[in-house]
Amino acid sequence: MSMPALPSMRIIFFTSQGAEGTNAVLGLLEQLGQRVPLVVMTRGPAARRTEVYKDVVASLPLGQDVLVTNHVRRLPALLKGLEPDLILVVGFPWRLPSDLLTIPRLGSLNTHPALLPRYRGPNPIFWHFMNGEAQGGLTIHRMEADFDTGPILAQRAVEITPD
Repeated sequence: MSMPALPSMRIIFFTSQGAEGTNAVLGLLEQLGQRVPLVVMTRGPAARRTEVYKDVVASLPLGQDVLVTNHVRRLPALLKGLEPDLILVVGFPWRLPSDLLTIPRLGSLNTHPALLPRYRGPNPIFWHFMNGEAQGGLTIHRMEADFDTGPILAQRAVEITPD
């Protein structure tokens, strides 16, 4: 598969996904010629603690910087000096403060595993199954201060079949 030529950017990657998913995104970004100076992870809110970050940290390529924190309010001061072009979020459970979202010159993007605006917030896949939905999907949108808001850039629907 031929990858499109993109200008090289500095992307800060926020995630709480497992090692396989995190490394897949990092690999794709590398194939696209992008630089990821920092991966930001978390143990998650008290009601949804996870230790997934341990496997991710252990599996990251040598030299990949990672920050594991629950102190999201401290991040604007910490990340400003990295001069990111973009923040990319995949499954990060904390609301990012607006002063963090505006640091990257190209803004901040989130991937959400539902067709927004329905099923905003955590665990949308669970709610799809609980409500017997026939269709789910993925949304990529620009981030604003509220969860899962901001202009939708791309969406892809996926049928939910019994198997």
